[in-house]
Amino acid sequence: MMGKAVGLPPCKSCKQSGAIAVPIRPLLENQVFGPDEIRVLTTAFEDTLRTLRLTNRGDPVTEIIARKIIELAQQGERDPVQLREHAIDFLSRQVGG
Repeated sequence: MMGKAVGLPPCKSCKQSGAIAVPIRPLLENQVFGPDEIRVLTTAFEDTLRTLRLTNRGDPVTEIIARKIIELAQQGERDPVQLREHAIDFLSRQVGG
């Protein structure tokens, strides 16, 4: 599995600010998604990280996942389960290929 798994400390900047870095939000700023769509994308992103047991939001893999979910949404996918599954499949192909 790529990335840092459960049990590792959060990134230093997150810990110092007291905030949790959520890399999908900044990537959505220049996109044309409504509030409901953003909720779906955020849900898919969080579910993907939970499924992969990625807790370190500073891990570069989290940004790869966020970008893939946004790309899939730009292509019309709005089902959070499908977004999660396609993102996981994409990541698996990158690791295995």
